[in-house]
Amino acid sequence: MAKKQTAFSIPMQLKADLADFMGKSKASRTEIRKKIWDYGKKHGLVEGRDLTPDDTLEPIIGPDTITMFELSSCIESNIVKDRKSTRLNSSHT
Repeated sequence: MAKKQTAFSIPMQLKADLADFMGKSKASRTEIRKKIWDYGKKHGLVEGRDLTPDDTLEPIIGPDTITMFELSSCIESNIVKDRKSTRLNSSHT
């Protein structure tokens, strides 16, 4: 049986800067968060729960240091808003 899709696991259409970073046009929020955080750790941008952007991340998260909790709102602002892609399948109740 397949895992139930949640809002975090559904592949979403990405805006240009995030799509360039991810290397693809669609990704789930969970996948995006993991790739950004892993990139930050690999490049020494993470200190505790804070992420300081470099030139690669700045177009996605802005110029200021953010916390891991603020990363979600940065991701949301880089996802194309489309009713069809954000609605969960609720046909089985």
